[in-house]
Amino acid sequence: MSDQTPFATNSASAQTQALDYTKPQAPLAQSYHGGAIMVNSNVVGRIEEWHPAGAYTRNKTHCYEINNKTWGVPVDIVPGIATGFNITFTRSEVWAKELEITLGYGATGGAVWENLTDQTFPFQAQEFLYQGATVYRVWTYYGCWLTEKNPTSWTSEGDGRIKVACGMVYISRKKTT
Repeated sequence: MSDQTPFATNSASAQTQALDYTKPQAPLAQSYHGGAIMVNSNVVGRIEEWHPAGAYTRNKTHCYEINNKTWGVPVDIVPGIATGFNITFTRSEVWAKELEITLGYGATGGAVWENLTDQTFPFQAQEFLYQGATVYRVWTYYGCWLTEKNPTSWTSEGDGRIKVACGMVYISRKKTT
């Protein structure tokens, strides 16, 4: 398995101490402090929002029956296919390490994509959740394809960051730790 402590690095060596969940009165609620996203063993740094959607989405079909006591109301339900399998996220771009380069594309030329058809193979992503400094759970997303990668707006009163709003779909999600 890949490195279990993939904390992002920065040129200022800024870091904080992990919460100590072994102490009395430590928080019981889960938090996303210490989360990390890795793709192909690379930390995808500067992720600012991560929203897995659809992992628990499933169609259901109501069954009806023609009779004088239940006409017009469901009498049963049949579970259907799982749907969703998508994640949306935002990321601050990093000089010379734009998202597609960090994901492992353009490694030979380091080129950014002209459009999403430049993604010619899927990637695998891992979502790490830490309890303090200890890995609590890792989800691995298989067969990932980007569905969008769009710069967010630049404004005269903005904070100056270049951010991208992204979406991806995946084939399956497995708990790997």
